[in-house]
Amino acid sequence: MKLSKIEKTLSDKLIKNDNAIVISIHGAWGIGKTYFWNLFVENNLSSDNVAYISLFGHSSLDDIKTAILTEISTIRHDKYKQFSEKLNELQIYGISVGSILNMLSNEEIKNIIICFDDFERLSNKLDLKDVLGLISYLKESKNCKIVLIINEGELKNLKDSNNQKRNKVFSLYKEKIIDINLKFEPTTEETLDTV
Repeated sequence: MKLSKIEKTLSDKLIKNDNAIVISIHGAWGIGKTYFWNLFVENNLSSDNVAYISLFGHSSLDDIKTAILTEISTIRHDKYKQFSEKLNELQIYGISVGSILNMLSNEEIKNIIICFDDFERLSNKLDLKDVLGLISYLKESKNCKIVLIINEGELKNLKDSNNQKRNKVFSLYKEKIIDINLKFEPTTEETLDTV
């Protein structure tokens, strides 16, 4: 798909539209998906409305939820100045990160776009369907706009903790969760223009 078409779709769905949505930007490793996304954010979005979560290095769903809450507290620092410091303290007292995420109202995370990157680097301790379930929850219950940056081709080489191939899990759930699939295949000219 031409980069200009991807950019227009992102602009139409993330900027000009208030509806919750999940958009997938998928393509091979090393072709510039994350670079393109960062450039799009820099040129079109306010940095205080975009949370970026790399799934690389997270070994539990609570790790991912903590990353989301940390990003939201950074973005919404005017409302959550002490939030980041209290997060670990609350966990010590037995309040789960999931409970804290549930307590956030839709208004508190309104207009935040959450980008999840590095699906193919997700720890094998985590089940992909649980991560996709979290994304579905953020869209359906919290009215979030979600962007997934993924190399679907690499998922066939990976297995979940229950030994299921990740590409099969992803194929099973993607139609239910992802609203728009954008294939990132820049031409040589587009790549040079972007650089």
